[in-house]
Amino acid sequence: MKTKTTGTLALTLILAACSSGGNPNPPPDTTPPTVLSIVPGDGTTGINKSADVVVTFSEKMDQASAQAAFQSANLPDGTFSWNAEGTVMTYNPNADLAYGPTGTNYSLNITTAAKDLAGNALAASVSSSFRTYRQVSSTFNSVTDLDGWVREDGNVNTALGLSGLMVGDSAAVDNASYRSFLTFDLSGLPASLEASNIVEAKLEVYQNDVVGTPYTDLDECSGAPVLVCTNIMVEHVNYGSSLTASDFDAAALLYVGQIGCATIIACDEVSLGYKTLTTGAMRDALADDWTNRAERGNRAQFRLRFAKQSDFDGASDIVYFNAAESASNKPRLVLTYLLP
Repeated sequence: MKTKTTGTLALTLILAACSSGGNPNPPPDTTPPTVLSIVPGDGTTGINKSADVVVTFSEKMDQASAQAAFQSANLPDGTFSWNAEGTVMTYNPNADLAYGPTGTNYSLNITTAAKDLAGNALAASVSSSFRTYRQVSSTFNSVTDLDGWVREDGNVNTALGLSGLMVGDSAAVDNASYRSFLTFDLSGLPASLEASNIVEAKLEVYQNDVVGTPYTDLDECSGAPVLVCTNIMVEHVNYGSSLTASDFDAAALLYVGQIGCATIIACDEVSLGYKTLTTGAMRDALADDWTNRAERGNRAQFRLRFAKQSDFDGASDIVYFNAAESASNKPRLVLTYLLP
């Protein structure tokens, strides 16, 4: 009798349990999706030209509808990609974003055409805008008291007047070699500037005279069938607050390039006017100076020399450049950099 009662009770409980779970289907999804974040954020400034736009949704989305809902009047055409979960949509522009003196503003809108997998429309449209970096250029003339030349025999001249900078060798002093030095004061740059945001550094020196044949007698060339030559070498140096005889052959921080032609084909080195040097190494040198500006007194310094000190032919071979003391066409450094 006891066994029969227990069995009946168990059967009753099983039937009751089955009856309470009679509807196996979950309730329908009626919750509208939302946008959790957009990167770059709304109102952000100082955005890199290679930036993507990343939109994060609250749930898995119907990708085609979300992409169609992404609208912008001024972003370049681009392509979409998604994370594996289908919640993060990335828009990669096919072209770089624009900089400019005031930056460039970009705006976008995610409309309610975006739907989740259940067909629920976005709860509300979301708009966002951001601004790219401002690209700014500053020009610095060389420092009067710190540009000058050092001669091989130890003679130093920083009071150049109209004589200018000299690079080459002179028959008047037993073929002694001249090397010239330039200093630029960087204290006018914004204190907030990051070294990594220096885009370009351009050195410009004005060639006002050429005596003899320095570009052929004092260069070094190699290679065939086209000779590759090293002419006036520009070296990044740090000679500090005064120019001394020891700076003639002091170790350079970095070789940044040359003034003059790299090959002898279609080369016009002797023409007067500004000679320009713009290299990646030049940019690296300025980034290094800016990083170490406290120790270097906000200075960027360079040495100009020929590959050969002299050809010992008893004839002067000299290139003359304007100095800071010149009335016009001074040595100058043009920096291009990015600011938020």
